[in-house]
Amino acid sequence: MSQDNNTPTSVGYLPYSVAKALSEGNSMLRALREWRGLSFTELSDASGVDLVLLMLAERGSELLPDEQAALAKVLSVEERVLEVSTPGLKSINSTPHARQDFQSTRTDLCNASTT
Repeated sequence: MSQDNNTPTSVGYLPYSVAKALSEGNSMLRALREWRGLSFTELSDASGVDLVLLMLAERGSELLPDEQAALAKVLSVEERVLEVSTPGLKSINSTPHARQDFQSTRTDLCNASTT
């Protein structure tokens, strides 16, 4: 019985489209999301990870362990696969308080829309 190519079973296994996307400078998260055929919204809804945080993570921002676990589950990969960094991808974490800035801005926007 042949193995389903859409279900990776180890870190060492990468489908061609994922490996190609990584070689083009895309993040592992983006490569896996596109390989699974998911939009940002679909991955956000299925994982419970905020849409904006997903967008930031695809550009190099680090994920919290619980966010990483939720995404790995939806993408059907081991959590450590998401830890693979892409050479040349500039991290947004160069701003020491990027996550706090995002949360603060989001709270301000939510408060403004309810007044």
